[in-house]
Amino acid sequence: MRRLEGIQKRLQLHDNTGGMRRLEINLQKRFSRILNQEELMWHQRSRALLLADGVRNTKYYHMQTIARRKRIKILMLKDENGDWINEHKALKKHVTKFYKNLFAGPNHWCKWEKTKVSFPLLDEKCLRRLEGDIHIDEVKCTLFSMKPWKVLGPNGFPAGFYQKDWKVVGVGLSKLVQDAW
Repeated sequence: MRRLEGIQKRLQLHDNTGGMRRLEINLQKRFSRILNQEELMWHQRSRALLLADGVRNTKYYHMQTIARRKRIKILMLKDENGDWINEHKALKKHVTKFYKNLFAGPNHWCKWEKTKVSFPLLDEKCLRRLEGDIHIDEVKCTLFSMKPWKVLGPNGFPAGFYQKDWKVVGVGLSKLVQDAW
């Protein structure tokens, strides 16, 4: 910006130099590219859904990022007895235990609902392929091919949750898919 300002001041005094004009144009292009990169960085960090054309690095994106960080940080949770847990290691242990219990054994259930979505009919060849058993490797491969934080599943968890904690939830999740299949 300083170089650009200096060149522009110099051009105001001596407006007949072609080399300075080309340098100014090159610096403006470079500056625009940097602004676009910065805009993209803040857009990604703020997870804003839409960008209005021409919006540059603004206070809005900074505030979105800060607000989101504050909103998603878990400081304490209640345990089964109603006591608050606020110590970091105890929180991690409590959350791991919760999800192990959630996805383990006969306590797990899933509410299925009818939808108005219709699907195309499959031919016999596709139907025969679908009749086979599903293996844990197939479930893992499919899960890890998904974008981790794009869309929440019907239970409110994104694919990244299952990817990150595959060692804990992998067997239970695969069993759920096999049972549903």
